[in-house]
Amino acid sequence: MEKILSGNGTKIGTLFANLDTNFIQVCNYMLKIADPDYNLLGYGEADNEPSAPSENDCYLVISAGTIWGITAAEYDIILYNGSSWEKLAYKITELNTALQANFFDAEKITVETPDNMTATNVQDAINELAAAVFGSSPGSGSTGSGSGI
Repeated sequence: MEKILSGNGTKIGTLFANLDTNFIQVCNYMLKIADPDYNLLGYGEADNEPSAPSENDCYLVISAGTIWGITAAEYDIILYNGSSWEKLAYKITELNTALQANFFDAEKITVETPDNMTATNVQDAINELAAAVFGSSPGSGSTGSGSGI
């Protein structure tokens, strides 16, 4: 810790700033899946309204309150629509959950059995794979050539 605070390496404030920047970038990628035109630029803070926002600029709310004329809750996303600020219908946390459910949906996982597999139940399949990889059945203690299936 002393090296981080007083050494020649990266200072703790820089580490936190980089972490913050990386978090916004990850959130921006998630938001772009929902709408490629959106651009998450940073955090929406009541006292730090952008002076010249562009259409589709977005900001992540980290503290509930009135931000730029919008009543927002934590993790809401505020969007500039070209003339005024509006709150998106979903929070960044909801977007994250939806993306995880979509990408990790078990129905999207497919399995192709190796050639020559004849097992019709899980235990027999494990035994066949073990024999192919190790040259023997599980628990026999012998090693084989690993001839493969």
